[in-house]
Amino acid sequence: MDTYSFGVVLIELVTGKEAVYKQDGEEVLLAEAVFSAMEGGNVEAKLGCLIEPNLQAKNKMEFALCIIKLSLACLLQEPESRPSMAEVVSSLLKIQLDVQRSEPFFWNGFV
Repeated sequence: MDTYSFGVVLIELVTGKEAVYKQDGEEVLLAEAVFSAMEGGNVEAKLGCLIEPNLQAKNKMEFALCIIKLSLACLLQEPESRPSMAEVVSSLLKIQLDVQRSEPFFWNGFV
């Protein structure tokens, strides 16, 4: 899988939405909606309507934002500006480690 496609999958996982979804009868590109929400201030509030509700708890929201930032890096227009898949895996492992440190009970038996 190429980096761009993986970025799309990551964003779909965090939002629970398809890459192209309907809102008010109009087709919306999920990546564009997320890029738009990341611009300017009050990012958490703007992303609140996009992020999967189960990830909106305070302690999970920061990890959802990390995944979104990583996915947006994968979706950059210029392929040479995107991280390699090795860098993506490294970032995901770091995020996983951070989650394990903050919620060790949850991860017992999963690692």
